[in-house]
Order: sequence, then structure tokens, then C-alpha cells
Amino acid sequence: MRKIDLLMIVMILFMMFQLSAQTIVERHGQLRVEGTKIKDKCNRTTQLKGMSYFWHQWEGDEYWNSNALKWLRDDWKVEIVRAAMGVRGSGGDYIDDPVGSVNQVRAVVDAAIEHGVYVIIDFHAHPNYKEEAKTFFKQMSKEYGAYPNIIYEIWNEPIGEYNNHVGTWNEIKSYSREVIAEIRANDSNNIIVVGTPFYSQRVDTAADNPLTTDSNNNPVSNIAYTIHAYAGAHKQSLRDKANYAINKGLALFMTECGRVGTNYGPNNNLDAAEWNLWEQWMDTNDISYCKWSLSNKDEISSSLNRSASPNGNWNYNNDLTAEGKWNRDHFRAVNTPPSSCDDTGGTDEDVINSLIAPDQVIKGGRTFVEIEYSSSVSRDIVAVFQLNKSPYTVYGSKRVNVSEGTDAISLEIPIDTSTPVADNDYKFQVFITTQGGDWNERLHTISKINIDCIENTGNVIVRAKGANNSKIEVRYNDTSIDNAITLTNSFVNYNFSVSETTGNFKVAFINDDIGRDVEIDWLEIDGERIQAESREENTGAWDETCGGGSFTQVIHCNGYINFGSDTNSNQNRTIEIGAKGNCGGEKIQLLIDGKKVSEWSLESDIAVYTYTGYENNQNIKVSFVNDASINNCDKNAYIDWIKVCDTTYQTEEVASRTGCGNPEWLFCNGNFDFGNSGCGNKIPNEGTKKIFNVFPNPVTDNKITVKGSELYSVAIYNIEGKKVYEETEVSNTKIILTESLNDGFYILKIYDRITKTSETKKIIINNH
Repeated sequence: MRKIDLLMIVMILFMMFQLSAQTIVERHGQLRVEGTKIKDKCNRTTQLKGMSYFWHQWEGDEYWNSNALKWLRDDWKVEIVRAAMGVRGSGGDYIDDPVGSVNQVRAVVDAAIEHGVYVIIDFHAHPNYKEEAKTFFKQMSKEYGAYPNIIYEIWNEPIGEYNNHVGTWNEIKSYSREVIAEIRANDSNNIIVVGTPFYSQRVDTAADNPLTTDSNNNPVSNIAYTIHAYAGAHKQSLRDKANYAINKGLALFMTECGRVGTNYGPNNNLDAAEWNLWEQWMDTNDISYCKWSLSNKDEISSSLNRSASPNGNWNYNNDLTAEGKWNRDHFRAVNTPPSSCDDTGGTDEDVINSLIAPDQVIKGGRTFVEIEYSSSVSRDIVAVFQLNKSPYTVYGSKRVNVSEGTDAISLEIPIDTSTPVADNDYKFQVFITTQGGDWNERLHTISKINIDCIENTGNVIVRAKGANNSKIEVRYNDTSIDNAITLTNSFVNYNFSVSETTGNFKVAFINDDIGRDVEIDWLEIDGERIQAESREENTGAWDETCGGGSFTQVIHCNGYINFGSDTNSNQNRTIEIGAKGNCGGEKIQLLIDGKKVSEWSLESDIAVYTYTGYENNQNIKVSFVNDASINNCDKNAYIDWIKVCDTTYQTEEVASRTGCGNPEWLFCNGNFDFGNSGCGNKIPNEGTKKIFNVFPNPVTDNKITVKGSELYSVAIYNIEGKKVYEETEVSNTKIILTESLNDGFYILKIYDRITKTSETKKIIINNH
């Protein structure tokens, strides 16, 4: 094979990986309506295909969660989901239970944002509930208007008057103008889908008198109109009405459709041939659609059997109905990622892929944001906490340099003590830029809005979720702080106050039963965050008898995760230095804030030199002080690494140098400046790298490369805490083959046998 051919193949494979690594929202970005088409950030005509959930109140919260939606994205390849919130119809609907109904919608919308798919927020009603709709969409647009994932469907299927279907459009139009005004007060960008008469079929009547302004007489834009079609009942006459609307300039959106006659009943005529005609028509006109329904109800249009887990991972033969199998096969066949484009001055590799940030912060405290990014070269990522209105006052920020590739980082942001206490007034904004670049030079940005600032209400926080009313207990020195915490299907932060924090903390799962599991994301003590998957004792994790495991945040049966004692105690405030001399007898000094606190004479082999008494966030320098030659040997000092409290840093990746030498050696009198480092289970210095690197992540070619220290051990654990790979004697670089591992999340642990420190990292395997 010619060299140029091989290079071309490598480039194509790289591009394919980049496309598959990004979500559909990352590829399309902000959508808009232009004429009769929906366009994306690249000005491409866009057609989305996915699934509609069932009326929310009739099946509880089954499938309305992050795990099920991720399964739909990864296994079914859906690009869009529709959260059908039932307004009226049975107990638990929006009229009877607005809080519970909104929370169920939030679960799907949050999951769609997390996993990068588009989501329709559907006000699923037949009669006119205008005032309720205005309240609902005012709330939804205020919470989610900043996300490009969102599409609003403001009236599912207006019934209209059976004897005068045409005349009902005036009522729908008046309703829509008022609801649109509520949405546009908070969200000027995302698409709004407007219902049409007679169960959203008479799009032709809307075309004769379309919306032009909202109730505030502001011009409307990014408006599409709803059409619903079921192949067993709706034929060419409805397509004729739709063609009429398109020819009059309307953009249409098929928010609900099916291959059956109607959307209810177990015995229903399925018309595959007519569906093919409908799909050909939708493809020809670039009409996006959602299939009805993601449900286990006894209906021919339902996709799931009763055996289907609420959390996805459905077995094709056992858990899917005939229509469910067809839906999955079909989406996998027709949904393909779009090509790349550049709309931000960078490349599609320079993006913030996701942002997870808290809903509230503590005035004068510290908070964390979780960021997943992709970068084509070394870039800066900046996280800012600021007002969400002019003037956009900044009350906390953090900048960090990241290397080329795709990775996830956790940034700690200090919240200024002058931050005014207020509800919904703040936002987190994260952007990626060139090194040293500011907001105006950003390559991509992402935000989370409507953040609260509160007074300090506790110094211990647990972030957790669970299924089927799982309960956890928080213990301090084996005494219960709170034993009545009932978890929800989504991660929630639980706050506690304790008089002191120097003892042992455990979080226990206390009501194990069929179908109950919990996940503990992290424990935070006085602002110091400890990840659950980094803990070595989880007594309720995997083995045959559920008798214990480690390095997982999942607890399957009654047991606890031991988070250990607070890392701020003075006994941990030590500095260790791994160093050696070229000849032996070289002297180094440890300087704290410019003052010498210790001095050592180096050996000719790597040894560890320890100082106890470090306070916190002081400047650290290691200085070589007796440069000379002795017995024809040139004295030089080699500083391999430094460990501050519980965190190890490699000299060549952290320190700046005075004097002559290279990234790890001092050849003449001078010092390595390690900056101001903090204590605790976190990265205190921007630009600091961990003791090992692992790539690629996600793993897509059946192998993963680990780069570590001179001597380390490495192990991989599945999400249940079962060890699935281990090697105890590794030096520098190790390639691990993963073809025997199933796709999914894993925890990789590396133990540095020289520094006696360990780190863990979440990895994703996506080979199959």
C-alpha cells in the first residue's frame, strides 16, 4: 500500500472517531427555523428522528431517567425524545400534581442535556388549559432556555369543535400568542412547536392565517407547526393538507406518529406500506419526527414489554415488543452523525462537551463544576460564576490549561464573600480559548443559568441518587447524622451540619430490597470533595454474596462506603520529595514562603525526603545549594516529584526553574518553584497533572494506554466494583487490551509503588 493511501485511511478513521465521540447536539448545536426548514449551527437542513414518551402520569416515572435515555441514545441511536407531560387525564397529572409532574419532566430534560440529545417539552393536552400552559412554560423556559437541546410543544392535540374544525384555529392562535410571549421572555432562541386543529391534523387552516406576533406584538420567529399522523388511519388526504401548508411557507414538525391506526388499544391495524409513504414524505420534506411510544402499556404502538428495566439495558428478544424491535432497528439504520463544521472560530475538536454544575452555591464557600471537553491542541478552559444579567459581575472564576484530546475535569471555584444572597440570579459559564485568551477569543462556550446563592447551611454535603425510594444514612465516627434520607432517581445534594469534621465519615445504604440500588457520587467536607469511586472500602458492592468491594460509587445491598477521616487534619500536612543526586552528597533545601524549613543530603538513588508542618496554600520551592565537582563527578540534583499532603505532582509538569538544568535536573545552584499548593483530595494548582495519564478515553479500538511512573500497579474495576483486570509490576507505559470487556463505565486505579499514592479515573469502553 502506498504511504499516501495509508495516511488517508488514518485521517478518515480519525474523523470517524471524532464524529462518533460527539453527541448529536454538539454536532448540530442551536437549531432555528428558516422558511419551511429547520437549520443547525452549520446552516445545514436538519431532520431529527426519535421516540416520544407516554403520558407521564399513567406509568409513573419508568424510563423517565438518565440511564434509560442514555440507552436510547447509545443503543437505539435516537436523536430526539419527547417528554409528554399529561395535563389532564388521571391522578398524578399536571393539574392535580404540578410539582411532581414538573419534576418528572425535569428528569428527562436533565438527562437529554447530560447525554447530548434534543428534547421536546410537550404540554400533552386536548382541551384549552391556557393559564396552566403559561405558568408551565414560563417555568421551563426560565430553567432551560439557555440550552440548545430544548424544543417547546405548547399544545399537543387541540380537539377543536367537531362540526367546525377550521374555526378552532382562531382559539389556538390566541392561546399560542400568549404562551409564546411567556417563553420568549426567557428564551429567544429555541424552537416552539404550535398545535393545529383537530388533533394537530389541520395544518392547512394554520397556513391560511399563520402566527406573526405574540401577545406583546413582538414578531415571532423559530416557529414550527404540529402535524400528527398514524399510518393505519391517515392517508394521502392528510399529506395533501400538509403539502398545502408547506407550499404556503409553514415549517412542520411531526411530534407524534406511528405505523398503527391510532395510538391506543392492543388490537390496532398496522399499515407498514402506508408508513413507508409517510416516511418518504418526511424525508423528502426534511420533517423531524418522534415515534409513539416509549411505554410498556398493552398497546400495539408500545415499544417495551413489562420485563423492560426502568433504567434501559433492554434485551432485544425479551424486553422489546414487535414495534419496539422495529423502532430500534429502524433508528439504528437511518440515524447517522452529520459531518463537521466550524461556527465559532475554532474547530469542532475545541468544544466544551458538557457542564455539570450545582443549582446553588454558598456565599464565601467553594463549589465544583464538572466539565467534559475536546481540544485540538493545548488550550485554556475558564469557568466563571457571575450574575445572569447586566452588569455581568463575576463572583468567582478558575482558569486551567488542558492538553490535546478529550477528557473530563473537575474545577473548584471559590465564591466571593461579597456575593449577594439571591435566587435564580446567577449562572456558571465555561469557555475554551487559546492559552491566555479571554472571553472574546473563546472557541466555544456553555452555560448553566438560574443558580441560587445562599448562606452557609451545612459543612457536609453528600451527592447521591437511588431507585424505588432507596434510603441512605450518613455517619460520623459511626454515629448517625441522618438516617432518613430518601433518594430520588436523579442526583441530589444533601446538606448537613456537624460540630467538627476531623473524624471518620461513612455513607450507608440501609433498606436494600428488590430493585433498589444507590449511587453515591461524592462526599464534601468543609468544601473538600472526595469521590466515592476513589474509596477502597465499599461493603455493599460487588461479589457473589454482596459482601464488599471497592472503587465503585454503586452500593447494591446494605453496606457503606467509607470516606475515611477529613484530609484537612494536621497529621496529613506533610511534604515529601522524591529526589537523588548525580554523585551523592548534593544538598537540597525546602523553602516555604521563602524561608528554609529543612535541608537534606541526597543519595545517588531515588529516596524520599519528608517535612512535616506545612500549613496550607504556601509557596513551595526546592533549592540545590552546593553545586561543585568532586572526585571528577559533577554534582547535580534530580527532583523527580513532590507530594503535598495527599497529592503528588511531577516536577516537569508543575515547577518553574531558576538556574541551569532541564525539567527535572538542577545542574547549578537554583530552585524549582512549585507554586502555592493546597491540602485535600483535590487538584490545588491549575495546570497540575496527575501521576498518570490514560488514553484514549472513551476506548474505541480495544486497547487503552496507561503512562505512569517508574514502578506502579494498575487495576480495572467494573461499575459494580468487581476487579476485571490487574497487573502488579508495571513501568512507565502499559497497553491494556480490552476486547474481553463489555462496553460501559469502568474505574481504572493506578498505585505508584514509589510514592505510595493511588489515583482513580473513570473510563468508558465503547468497542462493540
